[in-house]
Amino acid sequence: MFQSIRGVCCADLFALPYPTRSRQSTGNASSVSCGLPESKPYTPKTDTSRPAPGHRVYPYLLRDVEITSPDQVWRTDITYIPMRSGFLYVAAVIDWHSRFVLGWELSNTMETAFVWPRSKRPAAGAKPEIFNSDQGSQFTSDEFTSVLQGRRIGISMDGRGRCLDNVFIERLWRSVKYELVYPGDFADGQQLRTALDEYFAF
Repeated sequence: MFQSIRGVCCADLFALPYPTRSRQSTGNASSVSCGLPESKPYTPKTDTSRPAPGHRVYPYLLRDVEITSPDQVWRTDITYIPMRSGFLYVAAVIDWHSRFVLGWELSNTMETAFVWPRSKRPAAGAKPEIFNSDQGSQFTSDEFTSVLQGRRIGISMDGRGRCLDNVFIERLWRSVKYELVYPGDFADGQQLRTALDEYFAF
């Protein structure tokens, strides 16, 4: 079972300034209104693990590492959520040892700011020894990795043959979709955000 930590959702995972983008409505499908994304009317990009040209890919740090305690390794990933019309993206961070969902965020874009989920962790400033992700362009961007480097957090990225490293968060996505999303048949981002809040607070 996956759990999330209760608390006020008001800061990013490392209590640093939260990256933001304009929320002024532009009248198109990608606008954001009142902090709630609207779904897009086309097929989602499912290949979220490809680095952008010129981005540094960091080495995999978890080979033969025994994970024995919370905050030793955090793992992040992105999935897409099918809506009644269109889709949205969800990013989450879990603690590899405890399987706790430390933070999540909902968006209609794949911008780097989106992959810093807001934390529900009561202990401000908590951080892992190692932050593990795939090689997606959001995670290899300087905007993302510079925050980890500034906090002296080891940056680990999956390579070929490491598909099992993502098994825990993939199980989370499967649970979210089969227990919440598919039965819920959500019409808009506001409905989905409310439902996800309740689901992760369980």
